[in-house]
Amino acid sequence: MLPVVTVVAGTVAEQVQTLIAKGASLVELHDPMEALMKDPEGNRFMVVLDSAHEA
Repeated sequence: MLPVVTVVAGTVAEQVQTLIAKGASLVELHDPMEALMKDPEGNRFMVVLDSAHEA
């Protein structure tokens, strides 16, 4: 199972942009609710929208 970053404020797209600015890279955008990303060391992780959050 991959590590998960849960977005509780804003959108997945905003969090993806923030993480890219910090050196991560987008592997695959699954839908507006989740994205597969990779950190600078090559470790993959998921970015998901909190199910109780409305963007």
